[in-house]
Amino acid sequence: MAIFPVFGPAPQAGEAIGSRIPYLMVGFFLLTTYSVAYDFAVVTLILGQSWHGKHFDDLSNNTVRLVMGIVLLAVTVVSKVFWVGAWAYGLYITHWSRRHVNPTTTLKRVMQSDPAERVAIEHGQPASNARFKRCRRPDCTDRKPYGDRVYHCTKLGRHYPLYDHYCHYLWVVVYLDTIKTYFCTIFWLGLDGILCMSASFAAVGMSRSGLGQLHSIIGVFSGILAVYITVQAGWSQFKWLAFRNVVGFEWSIPQWTMVRTIDTPGGKHVQFVTIARSEDDKRLGRNWNPWSLSLGENFRQALGERVWTWPLFWVQPRRVRQYGKSPTMESDLPLGPLWRRFEREPFESEATWTEFLPLPPIAAAVRRGIARSSGIELA
Repeated sequence: MAIFPVFGPAPQAGEAIGSRIPYLMVGFFLLTTYSVAYDFAVVTLILGQSWHGKHFDDLSNNTVRLVMGIVLLAVTVVSKVFWVGAWAYGLYITHWSRRHVNPTTTLKRVMQSDPAERVAIEHGQPASNARFKRCRRPDCTDRKPYGDRVYHCTKLGRHYPLYDHYCHYLWVVVYLDTIKTYFCTIFWLGLDGILCMSASFAAVGMSRSGLGQLHSIIGVFSGILAVYITVQAGWSQFKWLAFRNVVGFEWSIPQWTMVRTIDTPGGKHVQFVTIARSEDDKRLGRNWNPWSLSLGENFRQALGERVWTWPLFWVQPRRVRQYGKSPTMESDLPLGPLWRRFEREPFESEATWTEFLPLPPIAAAVRRGIARSSGIELA
């Protein structure tokens, strides 16, 4: 049995090829560690030895040679440690930790719903649960309430907040908890590939003749890997997940169904709102969904509040730490200008809404059950 099997159902042909890329990544790590970090940085530059153990004269300035070797070794080691660490952390979260898997959260002031729930309420039918949102896939048996932006992963048969896709290249589910580790893996792996490519070409003329061709092969392999990872995965995912705060399931959603709750003397009431982007939003490429913020704020939501934490894969952004935890939060995730504009100027927004209606009986019962399990008693 393989130590790292292809998790989940058997992959299709294209997926099967992609799922073998991690083995190439391991081979890349081992080959470049020997060829670039040890053979070129340590033996050739730091120790200044030829293939026969003698000091060579290609670099007459020993100080420059030594500094070059130390810098190359340090940068190469750091890049490898960070992309391997980020990848390992993503694997751990996906297959062992399983944080925020099938998440349920408490009732909030503003929540995501779906059109079917609004239609049911408008026709006097009871709501399905306290969150007014559930998985509607016919092959899914999980009908418990779950939070905002939670979607179904067909590969593993689970629900994840901000689920984007299952990455067969890394064996990682890209969702709320792993978006940053995914970006860090791509960034540091691409940087390592560029560094190894440059160092390998420089090493061809300085290395022992017996392994001179190895350096050129490593250089070509590194370049292909760096370009492929950066172009194929990096730009597209950065654009949608980091800059726009949009996951794969949300690309084609033309309008959003949301729920507002208020407390009245007669109990909690709910209002359904269907909201869409304006023509100006589409023309200017902004406000992609009710949670999309400014470009800079979206980036901080994905990678962290402070710039110095962005390359540190183990430092989780605030939205990961706080997702659905605090009952005092108005929503599971920070709300953006699209929703704020509706609350401020509803008649100026591309939105329709219902009257505030009493919390349906089934939803109220489920809400009390959730509260009791948390040690809270509700009327």
